[in-house]
Amino acid sequence: MWRIENRDKMVANLRTERQLQADGPRRRFTLGAVVLGALILLPLPSDAAPLLLSHFKFNGSGEDSLGNSPPMALSGVMFTNETLATPQSGGYAASARVAGFSYSSFTVAFDFRPYDFGFPNQTLLSGGPSYRWIGFENDSAGHLLLTLNNRNRLYNFTNVVATHRWHTLVCSVDLISRAIVTVLDGERLPDIALQNFQFNVIGTAFEQSDQVFSFWNYGNATGLYGQADNLRIYSRALSGSEIQSLHSPRIGLSQSGQGALIHWSADLTGYVAETATSLLAPVQWVADGRTPVFVGDRRVLVDPLATGPRFYRLRRF
Repeated sequence: MWRIENRDKMVANLRTERQLQADGPRRRFTLGAVVLGALILLPLPSDAAPLLLSHFKFNGSGEDSLGNSPPMALSGVMFTNETLATPQSGGYAASARVAGFSYSSFTVAFDFRPYDFGFPNQTLLSGGPSYRWIGFENDSAGHLLLTLNNRNRLYNFTNVVATHRWHTLVCSVDLISRAIVTVLDGERLPDIALQNFQFNVIGTAFEQSDQVFSFWNYGNATGLYGQADNLRIYSRALSGSEIQSLHSPRIGLSQSGQGALIHWSADLTGYVAETATSLLAPVQWVADGRTPVFVGDRRVLVDPLATGPRFYRLRRF
């Protein structure tokens, strides 16, 4: 029997049913079940998940996988390994107009892999082509910056974004509670308290047309040079716990006949599975060089059942 244990983050342990009974009950996360050798995902209750307005997966196109928003406006970019690749020269277009969007409460999330931080490669993502009402940038050292109202307000974080590595940024904005929650690579950054604030695009002739997220900033002619994936926009501000629940990498394991299924979400970009036979220091993690197969919305590896314990984790590159 396979299961996930909380003794080590993102690590799954293989034990026999007899060993499990001897261990007694422990906290676990159920991610799936096996029925006749097929991986069946267990859905969350309908009221548990917030409304995901749009999800741009960049699997060869700029389509919204949910079909709610129009396709992204793309020019001068390309697709590589099921991600969006943006050039160094700039001047490209990569804009997503989001249907049903509200400035008062929303969450935006995306994966990105920057190649360089020098000008004009400073913008990671920008809201609105006209007013640039929100922006995510980096300085020359890679420190993350959040900007509001065309850079009239700047919030500097000490966290450093590395080049040529995948990152995930999630930002939750709630004008009603006057708070911004930012999570970078699973780490919650200092919350931002908004005083006497509103987006300056509200009430203007551009209020509707500026409901756009773009990897190119039309205000200062800077943009992302690198790769992007999984641009998601939610209908409301997510709490910190909701962000961790929805965007934390988790690995699942299930038994199918005489084999074991190691699986994780297909939307987890830049991760590889690693295995070890013991968690005693020094732990020897070995990368699994196989290419996972897709089963629904999961990436799946199949291993024979082992007589001894094996541990699995996901590592990002």
